[in-house]
Amino acid sequence: MSASPPQAGFAFPDVIALYEGLKRQYIPADETVRALIHVHLGLALWLVLALVLRKRLSSMVPLAIAWLVIGTTEIFDISAQWPVKQDWVWQHAASDMAQSLTWPTIIWAIGFWREKPGSSSEDKTFPGFNENDH
Repeated sequence: MSASPPQAGFAFPDVIALYEGLKRQYIPADETVRALIHVHLGLALWLVLALVLRKRLSSMVPLAIAWLVIGTTEIFDISAQWPVKQDWVWQHAASDMAQSLTWPTIIWAIGFWREKPGSSSEDKTFPGFNENDH
């Protein structure tokens, strides 16, 4: 019998097990509450990234990193169920991503549209919010 040498760091299954354990410990099982958590954490992640990176909300960098982080967590969720034998796993992952990224993406799109180069200041205001309307 030969003992295998200890390995440094975590293996991918260990990271997934740690992630799933933390998720089970801190996130309630109720799907309605989980949906609200996805919405708020996705928005909070995007805002914190914008603040930490000192980028405008119209910058693609915080949004791309938020997409990457949330996509990675969903890969972890799918990997914990691997091999996937039921369609609901894929649907659940897609639903989680949509819940997490809808508002950050919508707010980013509005900010991006408002800061579009070459557009006049009148194009960047919404009806009722123009200084000349008052």
